[in-house]
Amino acid sequence: MGFMGLDNWVGSDNAADLMCNVLSKLGQMLLDRVEEADNCYNTQGWIDVALIAEALLINNPELFMHIDDELRNALSIARKYSKQMLDNMSVEEELYRDIQRMYNNLNTILKPVDEYILEERKYLKTNE
Repeated sequence: MGFMGLDNWVGSDNAADLMCNVLSKLGQMLLDRVEEADNCYNTQGWIDVALIAEALLINNPELFMHIDDELRNALSIARKYSKQMLDNMSVEEELYRDIQRMYNNLNTILKPVDEYILEERKYLKTNE
């Protein structure tokens, strides 16, 4: 298509390619980090991933459909750990609201990605 405008990154093929590369690198970095254990000085890797997802993705839903497998896996692992933590916490605990927010935001990001993957699988299955 080439150049369609400067409203946002989608208007330029080059910018769109660059964004896909940025998201791919982000996915690699977050996947490397998501399983990292915590210690007395640092948060667990999945919390870091959730915080980065909130900072970079949650307010940019146009990015959701460009999430690749590595980024999706990192976000899915973070969502799994946040759900496990919520299941083992009391609502009264200090960090409950923060973990709940992270879990909800990860769901918001991953829901359209997961739906797209299911639709794609259905399509591929019916066209075999």
